[in-house]
Amino acid sequence: MVFNKNSRSSDLRFHLDDGTGRIECIRWVTERLDTGDLDALEDGTYVRVNGHLQTFQSKRQLNAFSVRLVTNFDEVTCHYLECIHFHLQNSKVQSKANEGSVLASQAPDSSFGTPVRGASNGHHPASTNDFSMQYNADGLKSFDKLVLNYLQQPSNIDREMGIHVDELSQQLKSPLEKIKDAIEFLEREGLVYSSIDDYHYKAVEGL
Repeated sequence: MVFNKNSRSSDLRFHLDDGTGRIECIRWVTERLDTGDLDALEDGTYVRVNGHLQTFQSKRQLNAFSVRLVTNFDEVTCHYLECIHFHLQNSKVQSKANEGSVLASQAPDSSFGTPVRGASNGHHPASTNDFSMQYNADGLKSFDKLVLNYLQQPSNIDREMGIHVDELSQQLKSPLEKIKDAIEFLEREGLVYSSIDDYHYKAVEGL
């Protein structure tokens, strides 16, 4: 839902409220593709916005490249269902990550672990924290965190065009598809965004 619409000759600014929070959106008036929709935009109307999540002066904002009026209210209902789905999904991941941390803190020394078959002498201590190898305390998978850490390196943050997915694949020695899956997840979580095209990515600053 649109709030605080402010039209200028160079851009249109408004706050977008999706039921989970508000963010400032900027639509630069550089083309006439959706001029009709922009003119019809009023406070309280529903819109679908596509754009890049960016940080400017330590504040997140959405640089919109498409603003479309919602004409079918089913889209609003679908949006709230998506919010519920991702909230439950993230809560479940966070809960499992915390559970893994608790198990790790309570686990005895590995040299006294429960023996199981498989080592060269016929036994080896059972792993007590397999889950923590997959998830960090913030709920990110270890590989997703690896990709994010690379993008957050100071030298990479300063690169205006961002990092190409091929570079991530080469530096992290991982298949391109695995890199893309991690990028998709991080982008959905609002931790990274595409910069100049769909192959260059930057980490959101100020997190």
